Amino acid sequence: MAKKINVYGDGNCLFRSFAVSLYDDDDGKAHKQLRKAAAESLIQFEQDQSRSSEDNNKMKAIIRANLSEGDSMSNYHNSIAEYATNYVSKNRNYAGVAECYALAIHLNRNVALVNSIQHTVIVLHSNFTQTDYNNITSDKYKQIWELVDDPIVIWHDGDEHFNSICLTNKKKKNTFWNFK
Repeated sequence: MAKKINVYGDGNCLFRSFAVSLYDDDDGKAHKQLRKAAAESLIQFEQDQSRSSEDNNKMKAIIRANLSEGDSMSNYHNSIAEYATNYVSKNRNYAGVAECYALAIHLNRNVALVNSIQHTVIVLHSNFTQTDYNNITSDKYKQIWELVDDPIVIWHDGDEHFNSICLTNKKKKNTFWNFK
């Protein structure tokens, strides 16, 4: 079984959700460390010479899609590293898919984003690819988790808030998803 763990919505909710998923708790420090790791991972992403310009453009498009109204990549000199340094690293700034990718890469773990409004699951892989699942019902969750190796599961309300989904019995493998 799994349950949704509600986290405090203060602009750090994505990182708090990761902290709860990884450490069963957000002690007030873990989310800050994860925010820092996401920023550093985004900086490394842009500097990685093995990344194609297509990858960099894809990441910039993901960032653009999550910027608040009135903000643009030009405010960050069209640079992922500038965005990471001047936005992501700042406490209480909203984070989204780009930061999830950054943590997937940093942690070398798959991240499953469950959108509760659209009934979709997007699995972000640590190799900067993704798998989309649409029209998800409770019965279909089990099938997805059987395909995805040990994902960090983040619940997204379809707006701007994230929560964590944690197994209630982590010792049992393949224990799945009756949401409370």
